Amino acid sequence: MCRMLAKVSVLPTGIMEELEQCPNSLLWLSENGRTSKDPDVRGQHNDGCGMAYIDKNGSLRSTRHGKTDFWNNEYREFATAAQSKIYIAHNRFASEGLELSTKAAHPFIYEKFSKKLAFCHNGSVYSLMEAARAKNTSDSEILLENILEKVNEINVSSLAGSISEIAVTADYNSLTGFLLSSDELYLWRIFNEKRIGEFDKLSRYFTLYLSIRQNDVIIASEPLDNGSWQLLPNYKMLSIKPAEQNIEMRLVDLTH
Repeated sequence: MCRMLAKVSVLPTGIMEELEQCPNSLLWLSENGRTSKDPDVRGQHNDGCGMAYIDKNGSLRSTRHGKTDFWNNEYREFATAAQSKIYIAHNRFASEGLELSTKAAHPFIYEKFSKKLAFCHNGSVYSLMEAARAKNTSDSEILLENILEKVNEINVSSLAGSISEIAVTADYNSLTGFLLSSDELYLWRIFNEKRIGEFDKLSRYFTLYLSIRQNDVIIASEPLDNGSWQLLPNYKMLSIKPAEQNIEMRLVDLTH
């Protein structure tokens, strides 16, 4: 389980404000994020960290760190130097029994149809845990492979179809995730409403909030400040793309 952050801007910008400087920054959430067992209790999410962004040449750049080198100087230097229109970042609270190494940290990088992609996930996919342990990685990396195995191109319609199918067939508490391509961000919120007795807990922990501003959109697991934030409904997917003078957004229903 994790705390996540994404940013899409009309013009290239930095991300240190959201990472470290605002009241409930991602760094603050690494020590004080809502916990999955009881969202009224706050605690650490520092089993790994990482981020990815698209540089000025359209190339994907990323860094990952495990439990032992969480949020170190190398990570800060990478983040401080970044300038981009699209970012994703992730703090990990690992599911029990999984690796805490850099290899298991998010975002995971994958190439499909000659496109490099970066993926972050918040949740546990129980039906993928055995495969994850066998590969010394996270169930999230296996989830990414499963999502991309069933798409015929990287676009919102194809991704939505694949994710919707997994939501019906897999055993999980949440599939909530970010997928970053060279020019677009895809994000979705899915917590499992069928887990008996867990609806309240899951609905309050597996959240994505949006702050829509003049020149950018911020998405985070929890509001980063006291401004205006909108909660993304469950079983919804958004594609967000920076255009020449604005940000294009498309909302898709993931229910069958």
